[in-house]
Amino acid sequence: MVVAVKDPSERLALTSPAALSVAWVDRGEAARSDATPLAQAVEQALTDVDRRDAYVWIAAEAQVARTLRARVVALGFDPRAMKAAGYWREGGTAEKVVIED
Repeated sequence: MVVAVKDPSERLALTSPAALSVAWVDRGEAARSDATPLAQAVEQALTDVDRRDAYVWIAAEAQVARTLRARVVALGFDPRAMKAAGYWREGGTAEKVVIED
């Protein structure tokens, strides 16, 4: 799991009965609509994941979700085994945007 927060003070204690690995991305002053802070962490998190046996779920600001989905597909992950959704738009209201081909 890759989670973006403004700074370390926003990190939460996440627990799960399943194996859980969390990569925290401190975006600092970067806008929540800037995918740059997340992109490298997502690519790193997916390095050892078997592309044939993976389901990728992306939930973020709409443009970030769109950008990350394109990067993950470019890494060889099957877009049919992926859900990417924007749950808000920077500067706008909360809304769900499902991103597909």
